[in-house]
Amino acid sequence: MCDYFDPELELLFNDAEEDDGGAQHAMRTAPVFTGDAFISLGPDIMPQRALYGRIVSQHVPGFPTIPSSPKFYINTNAPFSALVCGVQGSGKSHSTSVLLESCLMSHERLGTLPEPLSAIVFHFDTAAGGGRVQPCEAAYLAALDTDRGGDATPPAVTVLVFPSNLQSMRKVYAGLPRVKVEPLHLAPEDISGERLLSMMKVDENTQMPLYMESIMALLRSMDDDFDYGRFRSELDKQKFSGSQKAMLKLRLSLLDSCLMGGNLLNRVSNHFRRGQLTIIDLSSPYMDGSSACGFFDLILGLFVEADVNASGKLVVLDEAHKNLRVEVRADLQSLS
Repeated sequence: MCDYFDPELELLFNDAEEDDGGAQHAMRTAPVFTGDAFISLGPDIMPQRALYGRIVSQHVPGFPTIPSSPKFYINTNAPFSALVCGVQGSGKSHSTSVLLESCLMSHERLGTLPEPLSAIVFHFDTAAGGGRVQPCEAAYLAALDTDRGGDATPPAVTVLVFPSNLQSMRKVYAGLPRVKVEPLHLAPEDISGERLLSMMKVDENTQMPLYMESIMALLRSMDDDFDYGRFRSELDKQKFSGSQKAMLKLRLSLLDSCLMGGNLLNRVSNHFRRGQLTIIDLSSPYMDGSSACGFFDLILGLFVEADVNASGKLVVLDEAHKNLRVEVRADLQSLS
């Protein structure tokens, strides 16, 4: 066989180099790792890490039951998904708060976090209808323990609530120092036809109420030039029955309240910042789980698109099993 230069071979990796590169990538993107692994790999492989807990024992073939280092880390430099579950009183809220704390605060006792993340928590208290609203427990991160907090600086915490519910929700959070409770405002530019349909829980591939045919036709006529104000004006011209008008008012009234007074300066996206926790608390006696999920879906889309000058973003769905929809799960996948 004669020797000749084959330019196509330049595009093929050397097997040894490819295997080594794959191993390096797997280690760099591991969502969690132990203190022993960090000692072995070094800070160059894991430049950004958050101390999450202590390893009591490990049961892996070839490894000692008691590790040399008890540390357990989260790799905040790689995308990951986590499910915190357990019976009541088992520490779910504490486990979630520790995760938030380690991803938002830069302190030597919490690991290495040169680039804090931006975090958002979606909270909906299903007991709101009975007048027993409780603050989102993640808001307690704004005030560190006087003994264990030391010289660490807690993250800024902002709670966004419906404008019509602002005063009552400020009373709910009044006992938490350093927590700001602000109205949830949306700019008209935040609303698109697709997001509006999502909020109204309408999918073009599923059967819809008869009155939605008129709305779909109206949205299609606006195409890429969607304007919510013009949409509402055209909607008022439609000849709907009394029951249909009541249903539309129910679906759109809360959205209208968030748009009233909303602009590019006070819109929800301006609250998303590096190293800051934003809590979307939609607890209200007039809100059901399905409608709350529609709002969460809209705001999640804005959070995904926002430029927050951070190394990454963290999304927490508090009590997610009560109102999570397929559409929200699809948006969450786009974060990674």
